[in-house]
Amino acid sequence: MYDIAWVTCNKIPDLIDSERRLLSSLHVDHLHVKPVVWDDSRVDWEEFKLVLIRSVWDYHLKIDQFLNWLDKLDDLRVMVYNPIHILRWNHHKFYLNDLKLMGVPVLPTMFHRKNETLDLQSIFAKSGWKEIIIKPAISATAYKLYRLTPDISPHMAKELMHLAKNCDLLIQKFQPAIITSGEWSFIFLNKKFSHSVHKMPAPGDFRTQNDFGGTIRLRPPEDSILKQVKQIMQSIDQDLLYSRIDGIIINGQFQLMELELIEPDLFLMDIQLRNNFKTALRTKI
Repeated sequence: MYDIAWVTCNKIPDLIDSERRLLSSLHVDHLHVKPVVWDDSRVDWEEFKLVLIRSVWDYHLKIDQFLNWLDKLDDLRVMVYNPIHILRWNHHKFYLNDLKLMGVPVLPTMFHRKNETLDLQSIFAKSGWKEIIIKPAISATAYKLYRLTPDISPHMAKELMHLAKNCDLLIQKFQPAIITSGEWSFIFLNKKFSHSVHKMPAPGDFRTQNDFGGTIRLRPPEDSILKQVKQIMQSIDQDLLYSRIDGIIINGQFQLMELELIEPDLFLMDIQLRNNFKTALRTKI
């Protein structure tokens, strides 16, 4: 019998390298862990003491199926981390509005419901923004993310209208700091700060993911920034095994881009960080 289902997706059934190393360590410590693909119909989820959601990096492409799967786990009363109600809340990026209403410093964002008229020229005029980012409210890894100026081609306008008809959207002010200063990710385990990474986009790009040539390195934050990020973490009054807080720093102030509670890469780059995760995991089993 396996104690833990380490849940991944069909694209990487054998996990990423850092997590393979972590699983080897867990096995040495006599924890029985099995990588499983979340939408594999052959899996008996009641076989596991804990279902650990990790690299389900295609869930946004199969969102109805993913939410139905969470319902199934809920019905089976399987222990899941992060908890199922948190996964449901976090899968749709309008959660940022909830955080904004709680006083969390969120990047300037408009929340656009699908089938509402998407009048981009009006958005530019009323906001005064020179550039915007548009992305689906259910997405990952810069999926259907657009960086736009008021000079939008007819072809692009048509594509965006189609997107707006089918998806709730986030419309955000583009921040040049993402290019000049990069993005930060802060990793918390059991809501305690573990480590942070600094991410820079490739020359000529603004996306920091390594899928697009971005560079990622471990880097400790300034104390004043870490204090701000910890306040964001403390605002989430929920039991969380892992959390990743992504954002940028503008004039010494941390601005939240995303709070990743479903399937974030936790950047467990070295043995100490993997041990941090192992210690946190042991508190849940």
